[in-house]
Amino acid sequence: MADALTWVAGASKPVSALRDLDTVRRVLDAISTRLDKAPAAATTTYRKRAVFYNALGYAVERKLLPANPIDLVQWTAPEIAESVDRRVVASPELVGRLIEAVRSQGGRGDHLAAFFGCLYYAGMRPSEAIALRRGSCFLPESGWGRLDLTGSEPARDGRTTATPARRGS
Repeated sequence: MADALTWVAGASKPVSALRDLDTVRRVLDAISTRLDKAPAAATTTYRKRAVFYNALGYAVERKLLPANPIDLVQWTAPEIAESVDRRVVASPELVGRLIEAVRSQGGRGDHLAAFFGCLYYAGMRPSEAIALRRGSCFLPESGWGRLDLTGSEPARDGRTTATPARRGS
């Protein structure tokens, strides 16, 4: 432990170095970049910036800095253009074939076909599709219908709750 603390002390700059706004900007740029130099996800950058901001606020509270230097820096996290790769998204034709293959499995096939259809065509989460009931489905013989989402049934497996349960129990 002593060796690690000695290394940290030697490798760290004093808090007063953060009075230099170029240093603050370099830190902000660093938190928006992954170790492989690729841009970090926006949520990661915002979370790290929030932690950094709060740490600097603590330094102000302890009178190690006169003010939070982030408030003085004109910096915004770089935007990451994320687009959907059409090669990995199933086409409506492929999904139709997959749903028909599921339906042909007998037994629960019709049930699972409806489940996967709700996920793909209605954009539902699995827990929403599971909670869907016949009385919430308004489906005409032809054309568009309506599905009223009235609940959600997330799985409880015991890893995150004290009462593991199976759906339908």
